[in-house]
Amino acid sequence: IHNVVQTGSAGSCTALAGPDFGSTTLGQRVEHTFTQAGTFFFKCAPHCGSGMTGTIQVTAATTAAPSPPPCDVTVTTSGLTFSPNSVTITVGQRVCFTPGGIHNVVQT
Repeated sequence: IHNVVQTGSAGSCTALAGPDFGSTTLGQRVEHTFTQAGTFFFKCAPHCGSGMTGTIQVTAATTAAPSPPPCDVTVTTSGLTFSPNSVTITVGQRVCFTPGGIHNVVQT
């Protein structure tokens, strides 16, 4: 079973304390809109030691964007990897984590 947990640095297996932004239900898609610029790191808790980690780079918006589509970027799971495992978006855009098979997506 896979999940998505926010970490403090690239490749880290140490979870950050923070609010849950997802569901632990298997196959549940999770959407998160980033409201500030920065670099955000995530992992699959059970498989972090196998390198299942990723990065989201959020850049400042240069102009006011129209209402965004439901997902600006979709991250899926494939085996023991996230695809893509690194993305760049602007503030206000949404990343959707869509698990495949028996996966789930959570942030702890």
